[in-house]
Amino acid sequence: GATFEVTVKNHSTKKNTFNLITDIKEKTTGKQLYQGQSLGKITLSAGEERTFTYEINNLKPKLWTPQHPNLYEFTFSTASDALTITSGFRTFEVKDGLFQLNGVNYWLRGGNQVPSAICPNDSVLAHKFYKLMRQGHIEVTRMHTAPFNELWMKAADEEGIAVSFEGTWPWLMLENRPIPSQELLTLWKDEMKDLMRKYRNHPALIIWTVNNEMKFYDLDNDKERAKKKMTVISDFVREMRKVDPTRPISYDSNYARKGRIEKYGENFYKTIDDGDIDDVHAGQAASFLAVFNLLGAGDHLVASSAIYGGTFNLFAVTMKRMGIETTFVPPSASADEIAAAFRPNTRALFAESVTNPSLEVADFAKLSTVAHAHGVPLVIDNTFPTPALCRPFEHGADIVVHSTTKYMDGHAQTTGGVIVDSGRFDWKASGKYPGLTEPDPSYHGLVYTDAFGPSAYIVKARAQLMRDLGTAQTPLAAYVLNLGLETLPLRMERHVRNALAVAEFLENHPRVAWVNHPGLPSSPYHALAQKYMPRGTCGVVSFGVKGGRAAATKLMDSMRLGAILTHVADARTCLLHPASTTHRQLTDEQLAAAGIPADLIRLSVGIEHIDDILADLAQALEKSAQ
Repeated sequence: GATFEVTVKNHSTKKNTFNLITDIKEKTTGKQLYQGQSLGKITLSAGEERTFTYEINNLKPKLWTPQHPNLYEFTFSTASDALTITSGFRTFEVKDGLFQLNGVNYWLRGGNQVPSAICPNDSVLAHKFYKLMRQGHIEVTRMHTAPFNELWMKAADEEGIAVSFEGTWPWLMLENRPIPSQELLTLWKDEMKDLMRKYRNHPALIIWTVNNEMKFYDLDNDKERAKKKMTVISDFVREMRKVDPTRPISYDSNYARKGRIEKYGENFYKTIDDGDIDDVHAGQAASFLAVFNLLGAGDHLVASSAIYGGTFNLFAVTMKRMGIETTFVPPSASADEIAAAFRPNTRALFAESVTNPSLEVADFAKLSTVAHAHGVPLVIDNTFPTPALCRPFEHGADIVVHSTTKYMDGHAQTTGGVIVDSGRFDWKASGKYPGLTEPDPSYHGLVYTDAFGPSAYIVKARAQLMRDLGTAQTPLAAYVLNLGLETLPLRMERHVRNALAVAEFLENHPRVAWVNHPGLPSSPYHALAQKYMPRGTCGVVSFGVKGGRAAATKLMDSMRLGAILTHVADARTCLLHPASTTHRQLTDEQLAAAGIPADLIRLSVGIEHIDDILADLAQALEKSAQ
């Protein structure tokens, strides 16, 4: 059945008595679902307005979901007037903190705002944009700061894009600021309730959010003022439930109850209504999540010793304190030597496709064979080649991580990381990953492999670890990264071409002791580079200057175009001495194991004109001998 709430007003100048008829037809076929008198002998005085609630039982409609946006035409009529609206049948519930649509736990992949505020009256654009979202497997979008209008809401109904309606006036309760005046609060509440009444008939609207990122609950230094602000929002949540009792409410799009109870006390939380659903935004690191999604205290990781210094320290020091042991093996190790490092509790093999800064190329066939023989996935950091030059999944990798701070951004404008799951590893068959194959108590017994199949690993990383540790990129950072990605293939071509020219120049220069670049035929990794990265490896060259550390320091100080930076993989040429910067936390023995001589200079070749780069190197090399 269904419950209807209908408001009727007598516009005549005298008392009127009438019956209310309800007619329901399926929109696409015109098939009649119901027709009959719902209310009889309603009497209203002149100008009187009343709201009536009634039920129609035994209806068996097609329910509205993003996958099946079934719609109906509802006509409510009296003898003298009629109103027809388009809507759908659905139920919303929250059980044990999980969102349920039509009685089923529902997981929706979301995408941020649509261009409704720019083109509010463009119906063609609205439908096209939503169709493109569907093609990208986006099923829900969020609305905040600029409300959708009727046109965009109707298009969402028809195209099956669910809408999370987030209130206007972001940051109304900004931290360390006084509580807004009652007049302002009343204006805000009235506007929000008017929008709720306006759009509550739309089946695409699945959740109300009180406001967007109000930030009062954890940043206000005055705890008592924070509690008063929370009470203001709580009171409004209760008002919202009266306007629409059918949908769940999120207290704030940046709110999580977990951790707040300890701060404000259980007794305080008994007095407030903080909504039904939490929502969290924050940021952290891809490499950590990629392995921590598989390992826990008592587990073991095998990793290449020639990896970025920060990653080495993460595995060797930080994760060790968490009860996770790591055994490091050199990239040149044989399959038998790598296999010998495995233990019964080993859960992953980690390596870099091209190591930073020693520029050793991974033998994917060897690594994947050993990993899979032991029933664990191969995790590859593909930061240096990027997907433009190397596709690890095509060579046996199961999970790939990138530091998007490097070539993907390409301009040193933002930081970020990404995890990509091939979806090919059989977690159940391996029998080593209870976090994926057994009930998750933090999600009420959810079994990721049962619920999400090939997507189990990445869903767990997003739904569990992102929630608990925080790894969501900010909208601005994502925007900046997308700008860099637009030119990534073009820039990588130039980086590769320039780097090879620089490597050849250095190899023939009398002031250079040695040069390392996988593109050189003299490199011991040249054959692997040609096999796995025939279009090039990256724009990084490492070399040593005759005269050791002092000469290397003199060269770096003499560069004019190239800048001394710890950053790497940038559009600009930059260089550094790793032993005293990025890898300074390593001992001499660890430096040697990582393939980083004390005189090594890492040169990240930019996309400037090659003649300028070579001229700068030539004059700096000349001065290094002085």
